Amino acid sequence: MPESDKQSQVQLKRVRKPHDNFFKSAFHDKQTVRALLKLVLTRQQLAHIDFRTVKIEKRIWADLVVSCRFRNGSPLTMYFLCEHKSYPDSQLMLQLLRYQTELYVYEGATAVIPITIYHGRNKNWTPQLEFQKAQMQSIPETCIESFGQQMLNFRNTMVNLHEEQVRKELPELPLDAQIPLQLMSEIWQAEEQVIVNLMNRIRPLVKKVRAKLVGICADYSVFQLQNESEINHGAEINLLKNP
Repeated sequence: MPESDKQSQVQLKRVRKPHDNFFKSAFHDKQTVRALLKLVLTRQQLAHIDFRTVKIEKRIWADLVVSCRFRNGSPLTMYFLCEHKSYPDSQLMLQLLRYQTELYVYEGATAVIPITIYHGRNKNWTPQLEFQKAQMQSIPETCIESFGQQMLNFRNTMVNLHEEQVRKELPELPLDAQIPLQLMSEIWQAEEQVIVNLMNRIRPLVKKVRAKLVGICADYSVFQLQNESEINHGAEINLLKNP
C-alpha cells in the first residue's frame, strides 16, 4: 500500500474516533493515569496499589491498560482495563469480557479490574454493571438462581463524568488530568466559551505539558465545534488553533 494511502487511512480513523483518540492521547503518562485511578477507585483500594510501579501497557485493542504491583509485598501484578465510552453501548460487558480474556490468556494476567469512563450525550445512562445481570435478557432468572455461582461473572466500575459527585471531585486532580476530563464532560455543548475557558486554565502548566495538552484539546474541540454546531465558529476555532 502506498505511503499516502496509509496516511489517509490513519487520518480517517482519527476523524471517525475523535473521542477515543482524545482519551488515549490525554492519559498517556504515569501522572495522568495515577490521577485517573484516584478518581475511579476507593481509598481502601488505592491503599493497596504501589504507585511507584505503575506502567502503561501498549495494547491496540483497548483504550488504556495499566499494570502495577499489589502493595502488601506480593509479587502479584494487577491490570486495570480502562475503556472510554462516548455513547451508550449495549455490548459493553461483552467487550470488557473479550478484553479481559486477552489479558488472561495472552498476557498471563492473574488479576484484571475493568473500568469504564463515560461521557456520552445521554447523561443518565445507567447500564447493568454485573456481567450475569447484563446477560439476564437471554438467561432466565431461575437459571441464574440455580447455577449463578457456577457461571462466569464480573463487575464493571463505571465513572459517569456527568454525575455531580464526580464533577465535584475533578478539581482535586492535577490540571493535566482534570482539564481533559472536564472537556470530555462539556464537549457535547459545542459552546466555544466553555472550551476557551478550559483552554485558558492550561496556561499554568509547565511549557512541555502545556504545549501537548493545548494541541490535543484544540484538535478535539475544533472537531466538535465544526461537526456539532450549526453556528459558524470561525473566530473561536482560530483562537483554539493558535492559543
